[in-house]
Amino acid sequence: TRDLGFGTGYSSSTGFRTEMSYRDRNIANRVWDLRGAIRLEQKRQLSYADVFLPPQDQHRLDSFGVLFDRLNVEGLLQTRSAVGVKRTTTHGKLEQSLGLNYTQEKVVENDGGSQELQRKSRALVGSVGWIWRDVDDIFAPRQGQRAQLELAFSDKALISDQRFVRLYTKYQYWFPVGQRDSILLRTEFG
Repeated sequence: TRDLGFGTGYSSSTGFRTEMSYRDRNIANRVWDLRGAIRLEQKRQLSYADVFLPPQDQHRLDSFGVLFDRLNVEGLLQTRSAVGVKRTTTHGKLEQSLGLNYTQEKVVENDGGSQELQRKSRALVGSVGWIWRDVDDIFAPRQGQRAQLELAFSDKALISDQRFVRLYTKYQYWFPVGQRDSILLRTEFG
């Protein structure tokens, strides 16, 4: 019921990294599924934890999570923390998600001298999304198609510093080549 993973790597923008991930599928003997990770890089530190509650029926999955992120690159220190909740509902080939996320961000810019520019922002973001799948295997598709549409919004009247709307779409098409391979065509817009 538990998994522990370790990883290491290198990124040209954030340097060497090490990562530890953990999953427990039965938190507090309630069948809550915890997935979390800690990533330490030379210029970035990230940690998150998501909890997926047991499905209430075959079509609905609720989850909540937290995230902490710190990035220090070229005199710019950015720290971000977020908490969110999400409900995913599936009906046949269509999956719908509704979410609410609160994010706080602080950016400190140091020009190398004694001057520091500091900005803080916050946003309460509502989101809705749909994914339509018509594939031969949901976890490892070789044939079929998938379309995704996401809409997120925030308003100054509801805690946020800025009003915005974000739209994201993605379409993927797989067609098999030979016995074990396939070609994937993908387009994204946001």
